[in-house]
Amino acid sequence: MKLENLLRLCRQKESSAQRELVGRYAPFVSLIAKRYARSTADAKDILQDSLIIIFRKLDQCTAKEEAGFKAWIQRITINTALQSFRKSYRKNEVSTDVIRDHRLQLPEIDSKLHVEDILKLLKFLPDTERQVFNLKVIDGYKHDEIAKMLNIQVSSSRALLTRARQQLQTLLKKTAKMHS
Repeated sequence: MKLENLLRLCRQKESSAQRELVGRYAPFVSLIAKRYARSTADAKDILQDSLIIIFRKLDQCTAKEEAGFKAWIQRITINTALQSFRKSYRKNEVSTDVIRDHRLQLPEIDSKLHVEDILKLLKFLPDTERQVFNLKVIDGYKHDEIAKMLNIQVSSSRALLTRARQQLQTLLKKTAKMHS
């Protein structure tokens, strides 16, 4: 079914169309959720919350093509993941405003890695560093946008990205040693 027809039927609360939309786009939403989540359970919660918001806001979607619709879904999922983090962040009263050294060299990550390998390694990063890495490297946001989304300084965004890359580099070296 064409996207335009699918969205029209979903807006009309047609259950078969809603199932098709979930079947078609849940894997995409799930992949984004996994990148931001701390655990599989958190990823499932983000997936579910994102799908609820997508259906609730479907009338606001103006996308007519696949790429535009996926970008709209991606934005919702990222915002849902960040909101989920903020809620748990407040509960745990963790302070992330400890970044001071933002002039570090950025090590490059081996481009031969598979996406699944990077996703597995991202789970070992602290929450804020994982979020900055996802937002900058994978989702393509600029540091000033990331700073606004996470309510941090632009220099903190840069420093967090540097630390994330350094930690991933260290994890890659450890992983390579274990497999050799």
